[in-house]
Amino acid sequence: NHEYNKGNHEFHICNHESYICNHKFNICSHEYYTGNHVFYICNRKYYKDNHEYYTCNHESYICNHGYYICNIHGYICNIHGYICNIHGYKCNSHGYICNSHGYICNIHGYICNIHGYIRNIHGYICNSPGYICNSHGNICNSHGYICNIHGYICNIHGYICKTHVIIIILMQP
Repeated sequence: NHEYNKGNHEFHICNHESYICNHKFNICSHEYYTGNHVFYICNRKYYKDNHEYYTCNHESYICNHGYYICNIHGYICNIHGYICNIHGYKCNSHGYICNSHGYICNIHGYICNIHGYIRNIHGYICNSPGYICNSHGNICNSHGYICNIHGYICNIHGYICKTHVIIIILMQP
């Protein structure tokens, strides 16, 4: 569908269905150049009307119009197929960074909530070793009482405490 020129001039190679192809007969969604110019290979038939098609980069990863790698649903992905943001961090479909199991985590891989607090799979806020803690970083149990690594309720210094304070009044004669 275009005049063929030798050298570095622009040309279009078409297959028998009139889809634009490069010299390897990969369907292209952009004008193909013989030099070092950019061209896009599509992994689906290319249409000139409003039909859907996927744009790929030269490594055949599916890309969106911003040239971010994405899957067929339009979510941005890294080269391993994990949904991620534009920085390459793994994300879920809501845009929260997550690990391969789908748990939301921060950039260091610790599971966390949408506010960035590290959490375990049960939703309790944790520190980096996985101990449950509050938003201040104090280790606590599932009821919110500050505790040590053994689960004993304690104060912020790690001393074991009780949940109730017993006041003993000594009566002198």
